[in-house]
Amino acid sequence: MPIELNFLENKIGELPVHIREYLLSLRDFTALLWERKDHAAGMPASLRDIGELPLMNGLYADILPERYERCFGNPEYAASLFGDSAQLLCVLYAEIRSAIPAVFDGDVFRLHVRVALLEKLVDICLAMAKEPDFYAAIKAPLQSAMASYLRGLDRDFQERRLKDRLIPGRNSVAGIAAGDFLTEEDRRTLAFLNELPKEEVESLAATWVRGFREGFAVTRRDLSKKKNVTMRAPLRFAPILAKAEEQLRSFGLTPIYARAPQSLFEGRSLSKQGIYGTNPNKQFDYDHKDDLALFLDEDFVERRLKNLERAYEELSDNAALLAGPMVLEAFGEKDFVPKQSPHAVQYDEEGRKLFNRLRAETSRITNKYIPQEETSFTIMALPVRSIGDDFEEIFRETVRVNTLDASRYSGIQQKLIDALDQAEYAHILGRGGNQTDLKVRLHPLEDPAAQTKFENCVADVNIPLGEVFTSPVLAGTEGLLHVGRVFLEGLEYKDLKIRIREGMVEDYSLANYPEEEENRRFFRENVLKHHNTLPMGEFAIGTNTYAYVMAERYGIADKLPILIAEKTGPHFAFGDTCYSQAEEVRVYNPDGKEIIAKENEVSCKWRDDPGEAYFHCHTDITIPFSELGSIIAVKADGEEIALIEEGRFVLPGTEELNLPLDEINELKEKEHGKDAETTADPAV
Repeated sequence: MPIELNFLENKIGELPVHIREYLLSLRDFTALLWERKDHAAGMPASLRDIGELPLMNGLYADILPERYERCFGNPEYAASLFGDSAQLLCVLYAEIRSAIPAVFDGDVFRLHVRVALLEKLVDICLAMAKEPDFYAAIKAPLQSAMASYLRGLDRDFQERRLKDRLIPGRNSVAGIAAGDFLTEEDRRTLAFLNELPKEEVESLAATWVRGFREGFAVTRRDLSKKKNVTMRAPLRFAPILAKAEEQLRSFGLTPIYARAPQSLFEGRSLSKQGIYGTNPNKQFDYDHKDDLALFLDEDFVERRLKNLERAYEELSDNAALLAGPMVLEAFGEKDFVPKQSPHAVQYDEEGRKLFNRLRAETSRITNKYIPQEETSFTIMALPVRSIGDDFEEIFRETVRVNTLDASRYSGIQQKLIDALDQAEYAHILGRGGNQTDLKVRLHPLEDPAAQTKFENCVADVNIPLGEVFTSPVLAGTEGLLHVGRVFLEGLEYKDLKIRIREGMVEDYSLANYPEEEENRRFFRENVLKHHNTLPMGEFAIGTNTYAYVMAERYGIADKLPILIAEKTGPHFAFGDTCYSQAEEVRVYNPDGKEIIAKENEVSCKWRDDPGEAYFHCHTDITIPFSELGSIIAVKADGEEIALIEEGRFVLPGTEELNLPLDEINELKEKEHGKDAETTADPAV
């Protein structure tokens, strides 16, 4: 290996045993990684061939769940060994591992700089070998070395990161797949998609591409000025990516493929933004999602923002050509409830403020060079094999749900909008054990003949179709939102209750963990995104009862992504509105009316103080039809218009939405009857 690590076993012999094991494990890892670099050459020309690539999963063996208990990247294990330096050594371990993509991209420089950081650690350890409290002694110089590493490479990182995301051809899906974590299940999914009839894959890709183009049409934005599209998808869906690429190129658009972030520079997340394989261990990513907190200070924030602006300025011509992202999500993975480790890096109050400022300013700079009012997006979701034995049936049913007739739904949803446009507020009640009792205040209309409060969503940017949504007025929006069980961004929430006052989150509780404080921390980190509170940015009514029935028939309601789940009942989003940073863009429904409910009492501050207007998050929470009692549109004079009662659509003109519900109810009644017969007849 041409990389010379500045130690041998005999040079570190006097160090504590655990730090020796740590150093040697990283030495062996970097050596193994170097040996694998030649696998990046000769990538298959076709996206269809990704399943034939040799698996590089040995590079991920140490963080797999079955070995994670004794992994140096596990905060719990590190804390049991390394005393005062546990967090730093744990974070460094994760950062060294993040060199995997660089080697398979042919960028050995990024491996060299990580090895140089490892060599610096060796020097520090050798210098402090005689100190009685070894781990306390190495903490300050190690902190300084890692901070210096981040400072020295930040400008280079920003430039590389933006080039990967703005310039076509820098990465290929096959190249990304070469070093990512793929499983036999991924290969089976790839094989299944490759064996599907050509017209089925083309139709699915066409729905996805059409949604992206329709996003420009409905907002009357000029797609002709754009040339490139950012692609975000799991590698297991490569055959669909291939067909979408063909169709995009026929419209004069070029796809851009970039790896999902995973280094300390970018931050780890369970929600991937880019092209990615299967997550080898979600707990590892969860444990390291806040690692940057160890180094975040005013100087870091200022330097990061300066470097980001400089990089955007140099690539401004490329940024102007970006049309936006096309997102393909996977759902049906095994349930994941993260363990809350007290030893993982966490933000303190000052750190949260700096982090939120960094995120806000990053968004502002990005929007300066890639204005949201000039771009669009689309997002669609498909199941994976781990969803169960009925995968192939569920996949085809999901395709059906994703390709429903938009023209038919447009008219039905317009009936709901016409009723809601007359209302001062909507009243939502749960049923059974669901305790929801919530009033959502709606914007007034100055010109009802030309204006509307709700957008009629019919599978443009947001696939599948099936919702009407608005940005509520905060004043007068209050009550309790309750969901028995929901998954948000891959995380489970049990018995979730959110108390709303004047449109803001006032209090919350859930039942994931035995201790209340653990539950509150979980909600604050993952829903409030480190904010003390958030406004209700969206209220919507889902109308895709076919999606709901699919979930009921196959028992996968808990597996649905929010993209589909939000269409299976009313949902409420906390954070920014759906029109965040695009408030001035005029949006119209198919009937020609302009949607005017695009901001609230917080987001309206964008004119004078964007830092106070935006939270840079938007988390949807859905009440399924099975837990829904009623939705009533209440006029200013108190007159009520019933939209839904006992989980069924009762507004005239919307009854067709109940047909799938009747189908599943009949099926349940038959199954209940069979169960009763079996119980009654002892001979059976």
